[in-house]
Amino acid sequence: MNDYYYAGVDKQSADCGDKIDRLALQKSAKIILPSQWTYESVQNDYDQPEVKLSLIPFGANMPEVKITPKTLMGKEINILLVGVEWKRKGIDIALDVVTKLNEHSLAGYHYTLTIVGLDKPSDFTQSDVIFKGRLDKNDPVELSNLQAEYEKADLFLLPTQAEAAGIVFAEAAMYALPVFTYDTGGVSQYVLNEKTGYTLPTSATSTDFVQQIEGLVTDTTNYHNMSKAARTYYDTTLNWDAWADSVKSFLKS
Repeated sequence: MNDYYYAGVDKQSADCGDKIDRLALQKSAKIILPSQWTYESVQNDYDQPEVKLSLIPFGANMPEVKITPKTLMGKEINILLVGVEWKRKGIDIALDVVTKLNEHSLAGYHYTLTIVGLDKPSDFTQSDVIFKGRLDKNDPVELSNLQAEYEKADLFLLPTQAEAAGIVFAEAAMYALPVFTYDTGGVSQYVLNEKTGYTLPTSATSTDFVQQIEGLVTDTTNYHNMSKAARTYYDTTLNWDAWADSVKSFLKS
């Protein structure tokens, strides 16, 4: 995690954290990991035998809702981003993506990006971006506002720079949203490339995101199928009931 999630951690602190992790893993009879990336790290970096390990993805941390797979009907496309760290969540990239989408305006589409988790900077002037600030899921009103943003969204964009798993991807899947993100860390466990969204290589630019988004939006059949696949993946895998069943089975093995 050092120099991936965290930067600038001094060697003594990093070594101490690594020692604690290693001891905890060694003392564990069973180890549950939320992604292939974390699974391989525990297995290879900490020399833990495969018999102790089980890969079980996280579920969505929101009340379950019944969602019909989406179909694009008009030219107004709502893109949702949920994240609280400007740099790590790739906000600058997302802003550039929506700017280029609207400058290009392929087939007359217009895109609006809504960002949940961050406040609007005082000097921000981009008109096609809406900041909603942090929304507390424990507050009924704010939870309802967050649910409304997921419901009205057509796409989910998160150009994250580092992600061990990503519960927001499970939430996007619950709302049948195709996802556009980077293939980094554990993301590919939650977004199935070309099935429930697109996981672009970490070398991809904002222009690459634009091309992928335009390609999906202008192919309404593929969009609907991807929306349907996202919800199916939530129903079968990215929910806490599925997680609990897998955990119980693993603990009994």
